[in-house]
Parts: sequence; C-alpha cells; structure tokens
Amino acid sequence: MKKSDPALKKIKKYNVKNHNSKCMILKSSAFLVIFLTIFFSLSTTVFSIGVLPALKEYNLKDYNDTDSQIKTTIYFRNNDFINYSVSLSTSGELADYAKLSKYSFESTEMSDTEIECEIYLEKATLSYGPNSLFISFLAKPLNEQDSQTEQIVAIPAVTARINVNVAYPGKYLELVLSSVSTNINQRVAPNILYDNKGEETIEKLSCSATIIDDKNNKISSELKKSNILNTDSGQLSFELFGEFISGEYPLYIECNFDGEKKIFEENVKIFGQAVEVMSAKIKDGMYNVTVKNKGRNKYSIVYAKVKLFDENNNEIAIFNTVPKTLTESSTINLEGFSGIDPKELNITNGRILLELNYDDFKSQYEFSYDSFLEGFTDIQKIPKSSVWFIIFIIGVLVIAFLVVKSIAKDKDEY
Repeated sequence: MKKSDPALKKIKKYNVKNHNSKCMILKSSAFLVIFLTIFFSLSTTVFSIGVLPALKEYNLKDYNDTDSQIKTTIYFRNNDFINYSVSLSTSGELADYAKLSKYSFESTEMSDTEIECEIYLEKATLSYGPNSLFISFLAKPLNEQDSQTEQIVAIPAVTARINVNVAYPGKYLELVLSSVSTNINQRVAPNILYDNKGEETIEKLSCSATIIDDKNNKISSELKKSNILNTDSGQLSFELFGEFISGEYPLYIECNFDGEKKIFEENVKIFGQAVEVMSAKIKDGMYNVTVKNKGRNKYSIVYAKVKLFDENNNEIAIFNTVPKTLTESSTINLEGFSGIDPKELNITNGRILLELNYDDFKSQYEFSYDSFLEGFTDIQKIPKSSVWFIIFIIGVLVIAFLVVKSIAKDKDEY
C-alpha cells in the first residue's frame, strides 16, 4: 500500500480550509444582501406614502355667490412596493359640510389615487379666520406578509388640510411676539409676526422696542411697515445692543396701526460671562480660587481647571476644583487639595493657566507665580499707578544723588 504524500495532505487541508472560507464569505454576503433588502423595504415603508397637496387655502372673497361650492382634487400617493387598503375620515369645522368621492379604496404599489372633495359653503356656519377640513388616510397592508412587516415598522396616517379663510370685517391685524433671541454679544433680538386677516389694507404699522441695560441706558429701536394688504403677512426683527451682563431684563414693545395699539411686555433672560476670578492661591498643598458673580443669574455648576507651568513652559500639574453653586451677586471660594508643594518643585518664574467653567460658559485667566509669596499674582491686575510711583521714587533718588554729589564736589574745591 502506497503511503500518502505529506505535501498532498497539506494541499487537501488547504483546499478544504479555502472552501470553508469561501462558503463563509458567500453566506455573509448573502446575509448582508438580505439584511440590506429588508432594511431598505422597512425604510421605504415609513416614507413611501403621502398625500398631495398637503395644504390648500381658499379665501372667502373668491366665493361671493351664496350658493357656491369649493371643488378640489387631492391625490393619495403610494411609492411603496406594497398594496394597501386605505380608509378615509374627516374632521374640523367644515367636516359636516364636506363630501368625498370615496371613503375607502385599494391602493396598488407605485400608484396615485384621485379623490374629489366638495365643500358646500352655503350650508356652512363659518367663523372669522381659518375654517378647516382635515382628511385623514389610514393605510394598512393587504397581504399577511406585509402585515407582519407593518408590526415591525408602524405605517403613519397621512392628512390633507383644506382651509377656507374668512376675513375679519374692517381692519384686523394679528400681531404675535414669536421669539426673543439673546447671546453673549450684548444683543437682544425680538421678532414680531404680523398677519392682516381683515378685509381692509393696513396703511401703516409702527412698532418700537425698548429695554434697559445694566448701566441704566434706555435702548430703543423702531421699525415700520406700510400698505399691508389683505392676507399679507411678514416679520419685524429688532436688534438692541447694550451693556448686558447676566440676568432678567424687562422688554417693552408697543405697536400702532391705523388707530389701534398692542403692547408686549416680556422678561428677557440673558446668560453671559458675568463670573470673574478675584484671586487664586496655593499654600501647603491646598488651593483656593475666589470667584464673584457680577450678574443676576444663578449658576448651578461652577468649577476651575488649573494648570501649573514652570519657567520652561513645561506642564507640572493639573487639577480641578470641587464644583459649587454660585447664586446671584455672590462670592464663593473654590477649594481643594492639589497634592503638590510648589517649594519642592523649585518654581521661580512659572505661570498658572486657570479655566473657569460655569454652566455652559468658559473664561480663561493667566497668572504669574511667586514661590516666596506662595500664591498666584495676576499680571493684568497690577495697578498702573504703582508702576508710576516706583518710577517717581527712582527719579527722586537719582536727583538726590546728583545733588549730594554736586555739594561734595563744591566742598572739595573750596
């Protein structure tokens, strides 16, 4: 009996291993294709049905005949690869006066279904402003397999809306304070929305906004708009720049239009960089950072991140203070154990980089370090008057020296 060649055994083992690897790759690829197909099907199910148009608006002045009707067409769009059973329902102020051409139907894949809608205005009791008819479509898959898919991904109901707008008699301008944006760049920006829902044109709209800042300055701005026609709408955007630190500020807006007046009063809350570091020290391994809140807001989380550098700008140590709460117009000490002894580090001309964090705000401070004083000395806070005082003393000493020298010379000559 002939012995098998070891080389052939290795080749057979390699072929078997290679075959298994190929099978694993093919299985993985097939699984990936199936997964992507299911994922794509589920994804398209969520966004594949809709109604066109989603909103239609009519103004009553276009239908002066008391026997008039509104006739419109809407479309249910099925961009899915699923057949649906669709049921319709109506709601809103005009629901009792509307009639649809169909209240249920079957929607085949990749198709549009047309629905006629009639609204009988002569029978309707309408109020001023928008009177609405909502047409809701509830779609359910027809076959069992698609119903199982529906249990995984919920199919939303879609709705069409028809508005019949009735103009208010005479002049009627709707004004809304939509938003007041603030930031830390000393700006307050209120926005007024206007909408003419009356039968007549508004000849002139004038709005003025006023706010008082921290320095008791009265900041005002005025905007105007002329000839606002029926159904016209728009926005007036103000910008008020002042000295705002942090806190609540009363905002006053007065609008006048054709003899009418509307007033808005709002308390605007401004969050700004109002916390300042007063001092920072390290002594006997303990650190102490004193901070003051110059604003009128409360900060829930306040802490300092401290970095210590030597004279060669090498980072020696880094640590955070224990977080605290800082109330309005108060001062607190951020304390803790640093675990370092500056004397042992032999730092003579080092510096401290301190980052103060309070809620969503950050501010940085840089200090010089004097090992003999065992603390940080802020370079920027050295008063200029002390520098001039030192120069003055030096000057006096120089003059005194020259006077003494001159007197001594005169005595020698004498």
